[in-house]
Amino acid sequence: MKKKHRAGFVVILGRPNAGKSTLLNALLGTKLAIVASKPQTTRTSIQGVLTLPEAQMIFLDTPGIHKSDTLLNRRMMDAVRAAAEGTIRSVTMITRKPPNGLEGAPYLVERGISLKGLNAPRKVFDGTAREGARGFPANVNVAAALSLAGIGPDRTRLEIWADPALERNTHRIEVDADTARFAMSIENVPSENPRTGRIVALSTVAALRGLVAELKVGT
Repeated sequence: MKKKHRAGFVVILGRPNAGKSTLLNALLGTKLAIVASKPQTTRTSIQGVLTLPEAQMIFLDTPGIHKSDTLLNRRMMDAVRAAAEGTIRSVTMITRKPPNGLEGAPYLVERGISLKGLNAPRKVFDGTAREGARGFPANVNVAAALSLAGIGPDRTRLEIWADPALERNTHRIEVDADTARFAMSIENVPSENPRTGRIVALSTVAALRGLVAELKVGT
């Protein structure tokens, strides 16, 4: 009797810089996905096909999944997840950063948008969280996590502003649901890397301390 030929999809998921692209290349026996030490090198889904005598597998390599490390992220995710148990009508994230914190983003480079010499606030992006995560992979990981906790990447709205008057990275989350309407905002002092805030590193330290602390307060 002739054996049945099987086919299916295999999705590779994980944290940023965990070796997902390396695994994909090893499984396919060829260098399909870019491999680098920099997190978020994979910005869109990459497909690779492995054909065997008895089966065909379609592998999907994906961008890294963002974890809620900062206090704002955790509180925001808690609130959005709770609201998602009912009906969420809209979720909007508004990010404002100094121009040098956005320079080099793929979305700006592809469109030839330069922020040098900017002397007034400029909205550089207005779209879905999915589009924003692709165009600004080093800047708005929070938007991707927010969309997964709420109404999805295609219904979550994202605005990104370059503001030369700012000295801090600011984020504002607005949620309208049938159970509540709420907004949260935070202003992060930039680190040596203008694309991220100092609080990110401190949040990591706090998370590690929480693993061994006898008394734990909050989530």
